[in-house]
Amino acid sequence: MPRNNENTQQVRVNSIVEGTRIQGELNSPGNFRIDGTVEGTLRIEGRLIIGAKGKVMGEVVCKDADIEGVFHGKIEVNGMLSLKSRSTIEGDAMFQRLTVEDGAKLKCTCNLSETSSASKKSEKESSTIESSPSLSAIG
Repeated sequence: MPRNNENTQQVRVNSIVEGTRIQGELNSPGNFRIDGTVEGTLRIEGRLIIGAKGKVMGEVVCKDADIEGVFHGKIEVNGMLSLKSRSTIEGDAMFQRLTVEDGAKLKCTCNLSETSSASKKSEKESSTIESSPSLSAIG
């Protein structure tokens, strides 16, 4: 019988619920879900999830990001940036991969990078995007 604790890694998710407002610096070794409002600097070693009612204003560095709510500022994603149909993103975005659902609103400078880490920025492509609600995909 296999030992579950040897092959299974427990996923930790921190959460800021709707109605909560935080200002300052947040550091998390795991995943982080925001359904409230955060202003400041976020360093997330896992996935950042901004829920439909979530709002983040400031600077973010994370492994992956799923945005369904609102983001204003600078975001650096070392993997996949996923913009859901109800998302709004404004500012600067650096990522390795990008998915955009129909209806997402973007007004940002996008930088596609081989590695997005602050220590090794190797930019391949840079463009400024302003979209309308009918934006279907960016590639």
